[in-house]
Amino acid sequence: MLPRFQSIMQGMLKIIFIFLFILTFMNNSSWASSMSPNKKVQVLETQHFQIFYYAEQQDLAQLYAKQFEVAWNFLGGLYQSKPEDKIVVILNDS
Repeated sequence: MLPRFQSIMQGMLKIIFIFLFILTFMNNSSWASSMSPNKKVQVLETQHFQIFYYAEQQDLAQLYAKQFEVAWNFLGGLYQSKPEDKIVVILNDS
């Protein structure tokens, strides 16, 4: 029974990761327009991502950058094609 449970859990985890991956990287231009012009926006670039964030969110941006790259490496093998350009991520606390 235990091996079957582990197999089911692994399948569910894959589905959850795929869902979160797609949800995270959906392009929505309204996010960019919702960033406050009164706050300083910075950019953190990784191998596959450009992360835009407010200066006070630097720790969070670095944490997300690491997790995005882990997700990229984990999920990248599931797809036949990959984006040619870096994926833009906007962290917005509103």
